[in-house]
Amino acid sequence: MAEEANNNQEGGDKVAKQYDANFKKLVALMNGEKNMRKTKVPNNEIGQVVAELIKEKKDAAIKAFKDQAILLLDKKVEFDKEIKKLEDEFKNKVNGKKKEFTEEMQKLFKTVENIESIEKSYYASLGTAVNNEEQDEK
Repeated sequence: MAEEANNNQEGGDKVAKQYDANFKKLVALMNGEKNMRKTKVPNNEIGQVVAELIKEKKDAAIKAFKDQAILLLDKKVEFDKEIKKLEDEFKNKVNGKKKEFTEEMQKLFKTVENIESIEKSYYASLGTAVNNEEQDEK
């Protein structure tokens, strides 16, 4: 078991050393020739290649942003239309309910007026009868 752990550690050390060496070489490719040993692409072209890669990535990110922004703006326009439609429907429903309630209130007021007119007409009739009786008595 100890041997297996030793073998795993040695294998891990080899991988780590190779990783470090490759990473140093990558850094050398990106930063210039002082750490370079052998390259197939001339160093002055590497800088141009890296600059092109960065530009391409930035251009792709900008395009993706524009595409997303256009979709979002289109959705906002549709959202505003839907909200306006719903607000108009709501206002119409509120006005309709107000109209219905106003009609109900008017019916009630009419009933009150009828009650008052009945009372007035009865008193007027009775008053006329009382006045006629008083005149008959004289």
